Amino acid sequence: ESNLSASIPRFSPDEKRVVWALSDGQILACDLDSGATRVVWRASAGGSVTDLAWSPDNALAACVRIQDGEKVMRAIVTWTPGKEPATLKDTDDARNVAWRADGKALAFSTKTALLHYDLGAGKAEKLTDQVEAWRPKDAPAYDDQLFCGGAVIARAAGTMRWTLREPGKDPVDLGECRGV
Repeated sequence: ESNLSASIPRFSPDEKRVVWALSDGQILACDLDSGATRVVWRASAGGSVTDLAWSPDNALAACVRIQDGEKVMRAIVTWTPGKEPATLKDTDDARNVAWRADGKALAFSTKTALLHYDLGAGKAEKLTDQVEAWRPKDAPAYDDQLFCGGAVIARAAGTMRWTLREPGKDPVDLGECRGV
């Protein structure tokens, strides 16, 4: 009998797999055709998964919290079926993640900023800093981010204020609304 709980279920775009984050820091994948399950990634002791997102070509990105003794690190790990998981550089403090439709970039939030990660270049670029507002302790600066072409739409955590950001372009304030 297990005391594990599962959260953040995500279906793959091809509808052949579903993944969950388990409370012990594992990512569990289930093949929906065969029913077979397997662990595709496991955090070190004390680690956890804070978000999962599938790319259009069925790669998976996970924001993870890894505890190594007293040191806590947050990063993005990617996994493509048939390949070993890889931890992306320059994603320290990642809290949540979204894929661009072409699968060539990620958007992610840290505790203080919204960032754009170009997978080809292998580096992150800050799009904007946090908006000063109330938000839960240790929450990301931005929630609900998604891509619109090459631009990222995100809601400042603790608010209904939405913003549109694209690398190298002026930001667009979308105002306050419940959803985009």
